[in-house]
Amino acid sequence: MASDPPYIDEPPGSPPEKPPAPKGPIPDHRLAERRPPLTFQQKMFDIPWFGWVELLMASLVVGVLLNLAQIDFGPGFTLGRALGQLLQGVLRGMAWMVSTGWWPLLSGVLVVMPLWLLWRAISALWRK
Repeated sequence: MASDPPYIDEPPGSPPEKPPAPKGPIPDHRLAERRPPLTFQQKMFDIPWFGWVELLMASLVVGVLLNLAQIDFGPGFTLGRALGQLLQGVLRGMAWMVSTGWWPLLSGVLVVMPLWLLWRAISALWRK
């Protein structure tokens, strides 16, 4: 018929259009019901084991720097003097590395790189 409106629906047998994907995460208000809130102790100390290893390594690096700087934490300790000693210790350490021909870096690379490559290969099994 000539007075019918134009055909705007999909022809029969065609797949239906997908609804647009929601933008952002879908809120799930039931999540709080399923999981109890974390305690302060869990928030502070519930970290993966490699987080503890990183903390240990950072402590080791800071300890080495403090020992290189020969900082004395006894009576008469001031933050300004400690920072000056730390700077002198870092400069002494850099001068030692330059004078030894970068052997500390090369020997560290010989130990660290194989371990790092092994870690990356093993962790690749669980990475998305």
